[in-house]
Amino acid sequence: MYAKSIGRGANLLLNVPPNRQGRFSSPDSAALIGFKAMLDKAFKTELLKVNAVVNTVHLNKKSVKRRYLGYNYVFKEPIMLNCMVLEEDITSGQAISSLIITVSLHGEVQQSIAITTVGHWRMVCFPNCSATEVSVVVTGAKNLPYLKNIAAYQIPDDLFPFML
Repeated sequence: MYAKSIGRGANLLLNVPPNRQGRFSSPDSAALIGFKAMLDKAFKTELLKVNAVVNTVHLNKKSVKRRYLGYNYVFKEPIMLNCMVLEEDITSGQAISSLIITVSLHGEVQQSIAITTVGHWRMVCFPNCSATEVSVVVTGAKNLPYLKNIAAYQIPDDLFPFML
């Protein structure tokens, strides 16, 4: 549920009312602290920053004209991942209308996920897979697209159902 709501740019509305003393009740506080701990555990290690050895941006005259942009991350050793987080710079408006995330292991595609808009924040979850390469390619855009952040995570199996 988290990935399909917050992960698509919605606001998190907790709807936790204060008690008559103007404070959150103990059970509500404990639940909120537990929720924060779950998010901290799920997004503990950003795999692209820790493991990527090559980060290339593919952009040339032809791609600018067609508004295509590609990011490629290569790893020395295979990593496990099941979640990608994308952030688009929307200061000049939302540009990306479609993109493809490809996760490969030694050149063999493990996952290929096509999504539509990114917006200010988009989370894409998929089954666990091993990867030596991750690419994000913008396949359609209204203007020149710019992804200000791309992140990959391995959400633990015990938390993964709560993210969907």
